[in-house]
Amino acid sequence: MGNFVNVEAYMDGIKEYMPQFVFYRRGKASPTIQLLDIEFGEQNRKATDCYCTNCHERYTDYDRVPDTYKHKTKGTCHNCGAPVEYREMFRGRKNYYYKWNFCVFEGAGDMMRISCIVVSQRFNEEELEPDYDWYEVTRYELGPHRAVQYLQYWRDIKGEGHGGYVWDKRKSRPSMPNFNPAGFYSRPYGYTLINYDSVDNSFLRYIDKELRENTLPSNYIEWLCRCAEHPQIEYFIKAGLHCLAENYVYGRLGHTYINWRSNDLKKVLRLSKTELKYFAETDAGEKYSAYIRFRRDYFKGKSPEETIKYFDSFSHCMLLMDILRKLSGLSNKQIMDYSLKKMNREGGVFFMTCWRDYLNECQTLNYDMKDDAVLRPKDLFAAHERTSGIIKAEHDRLVQEQLAALTLERVDMECTDLELGLLIRQPHAVEEIAAEGAALSHCVGGYAQRHAEGKLTILFLRKISEPDKPYYTIEVSNDLKIVQCRGYKNNLAKNPKPEEISVFESRYQKYLDCIKAKRKKEAQRAKRKQRKMIAA
Repeated sequence: MGNFVNVEAYMDGIKEYMPQFVFYRRGKASPTIQLLDIEFGEQNRKATDCYCTNCHERYTDYDRVPDTYKHKTKGTCHNCGAPVEYREMFRGRKNYYYKWNFCVFEGAGDMMRISCIVVSQRFNEEELEPDYDWYEVTRYELGPHRAVQYLQYWRDIKGEGHGGYVWDKRKSRPSMPNFNPAGFYSRPYGYTLINYDSVDNSFLRYIDKELRENTLPSNYIEWLCRCAEHPQIEYFIKAGLHCLAENYVYGRLGHTYINWRSNDLKKVLRLSKTELKYFAETDAGEKYSAYIRFRRDYFKGKSPEETIKYFDSFSHCMLLMDILRKLSGLSNKQIMDYSLKKMNREGGVFFMTCWRDYLNECQTLNYDMKDDAVLRPKDLFAAHERTSGIIKAEHDRLVQEQLAALTLERVDMECTDLELGLLIRQPHAVEEIAAEGAALSHCVGGYAQRHAEGKLTILFLRKISEPDKPYYTIEVSNDLKIVQCRGYKNNLAKNPKPEEISVFESRYQKYLDCIKAKRKKEAQRAKRKQRKMIAA
């Protein structure tokens, strides 16, 4: 491709963005300066030999404080005032290496070229001036309705038995430059723009002007590529749809169709004048895809104003609307009209969530799902409260029946220790476990459901003298091992377990071991009996 962009012509400007240094060497002032210092009453004044890579001057700095210069600290050149880093003159230059990324612009009119390069900076042992080197990683060529990215590809040279890297067009659409193509899981995007004022003289000048007023985006190269491919993006920005333009460049519009063949913004976006005004005034460009989907799949009013009204209220409820439509058989408009009429200050999402839960409960209770009084009650929240109460009562009844059956199986786990004055009893209702947790300020209430389902066993340890007063709570696993025994606030409120509780735990575990052995024998006896019955 020849000389794509004359990078060498911009190297002076590039070097200004690279780190600059003042190399220093401390010493005594010259004899002439020492005599002058004595004359003016200043003796033993220090001198520092300096060289600045920014102004390329070597000078002597006379300073009363020797510690002004410190190796690898930031400061300013005392000669030109440029920000620099101080480094000792004969230390550390050999191992120094720095590189940074640049995008060099060149072009005007209907042609814009960008060369993306990596510039490195290093020093040799003899010289104080840095050496600069650079290489290209990618190129861009932009024109009206066209953006091409060039990358280096390995190509075999026919007849010569070897190959080399050549610049060739990238097959997919241009993207951000990758300045570290060989890096594993590494893709740094940072770069500095050089001569990008040339965009003002190109076909992209109007878009670039708008961008500069709102700070250049981090993906500026990709911005320009998309704008070159579709100059209509200029219309987006001028119409106040900055967010929509950004979403297109960032690929956030998904599969939303945009008619790039037209130069009329209304036809490009398939929006009316009213809808364009709505998006511009509300800065709702990020909702464009959702609006197109809502208008296409959920509701298109008789006028744009009507569509916008429903979209404003239900743009975040489309998934809930799908669920409600399946549960109720109502149309999207019927669902939204009912919601607008009945919802409270919490908004559409809260109302539709309650409505969804209510309809699920109606199905569970086998209500007539074709009855409009069931589907759209006058007071949805009261109806939801009723169905929730019925289902909870039924659930509590089933849990209590299950708990009662398990209580009979756990009777042998109850015991009394007359010597220690303690007893073990079972909870007779789920509510008792919750009350126990509240009284002792621990979390046993969260174990109530698992106790009722037989996944573990909760037991109450009480004093014989106070059998109804919560004292300690015990969790026993299904293999009859004590998992935990907790008192008030899990014994963390300066109330360690009394010795009698520890003694009781040890005795009760031995008691549980006996129950386990007994149950095992009974199970074996039952199996033998069953086998005899089958054999007979």
